[in-house]
Amino acid sequence: MRAGISKPSELTGDLKFYRWCVDQLMGGVGTKPKWATMGINPVGLLEMEASSKRMNGYSIFSEWEKHILAVKQRGLVPGAGLYVHIPFCRTRCRYCPYFKEVGVGSESAEFFLDQMLEAVRFFSPIISELCFHNLYVGGGTPSFLTLNQIERLFSPLLKLVTLEPRSERTFECSPESITADKLRLIKEMGFNRVSMGVQTLKRDTLRAMARGYQDVKMVKSAVEGIRKSRFSRGFNLDLIVGLHKEDVETFIYSFRGVAEMGPDEIEVNVLHPVRGYVRAFYNGDLARCEENIGSVVRPAFDGLMPLADRLGYVCMDEKPENGASWRFLRQDKSLSNMPMRWGKNERYDDQRLFSLFALGPTARSRIFGGFGNMRYEDETPLEKPFSPAAPVYTATSNDV
Repeated sequence: MRAGISKPSELTGDLKFYRWCVDQLMGGVGTKPKWATMGINPVGLLEMEASSKRMNGYSIFSEWEKHILAVKQRGLVPGAGLYVHIPFCRTRCRYCPYFKEVGVGSESAEFFLDQMLEAVRFFSPIISELCFHNLYVGGGTPSFLTLNQIERLFSPLLKLVTLEPRSERTFECSPESITADKLRLIKEMGFNRVSMGVQTLKRDTLRAMARGYQDVKMVKSAVEGIRKSRFSRGFNLDLIVGLHKEDVETFIYSFRGVAEMGPDEIEVNVLHPVRGYVRAFYNGDLARCEENIGSVVRPAFDGLMPLADRLGYVCMDEKPENGASWRFLRQDKSLSNMPMRWGKNERYDDQRLFSLFALGPTARSRIFGGFGNMRYEDETPLEKPFSPAAPVYTATSNDV
């Protein structure tokens, strides 16, 4: 996974497994935490990359041009995944490492859309040359946008995009901000899967995590709306394991409750603590925080196996060491409509076997194969207009 992250050899047992999971998560899922963009290492896990360099939009454009030409010269169709980052949220959840702006007004959101659309226009010759094998809209909270804002951003973007017929097209949402009208609009636009963050069903934990507006009734209502929309790839619900004061029993309670809502998938993500989280709940004591999480993670995984089976879900990970997120698929969900490439389901997951074209603040792109290998991150400030001459991309070559 991500290069440059150390794994202390003295770690053993549950804590070693937990830290391994952290290493995997720190590899990113299309974005890097805001503190990482600033060069801050909140918990001693992230090392700066000495080989990085600053590039502007013209240089990035040129790198993609060379890549596309090299792929075509081999008689192949240049392909990539497509990721779009929407950085807005109602609140800043205390566990969240991802770049976001909280409670912004319509003026700020419209300025962001102007910025994004200028980037889309500039890169349109590149976007139109690529065949995308998946599309993922994440954040932040994409469903924070209004109907008009969703249409304003995605209508012109999707007109440029060529998506493989069986590609997965996911739109992330929150129980609080998704509505029947938004579900209808994104389905009309071609999205075929929804992923919703639930994280936990425990009210005390939700309040402690600055997510007190959410309750089980809200989640069930959102799930019912998603189910009625009948997305062809179904819907996923996310949970987090290792939250403060949640033990194996309380986590199992949330998993059972979510499974009984009948999602097509459940994804369990291992908590990796950011500085503010460690300071708020462990008085800055990282070792104690890690010990607490490590004591829950592995027993939780082991406990989920028989429960998931009884509830009609199968874990797609044979061993917990396969990653820092555990994907549970409903047993009656057919895999036949999921395209395969490189031996894995073709979906957005930051695998380094694919090129990835990403748009939005802190979005991380990857050029793989063809002319060469390169990864870069968009560090355009939200308050600045898009400028192809601005050196706002931090790039790392041959790190795939």
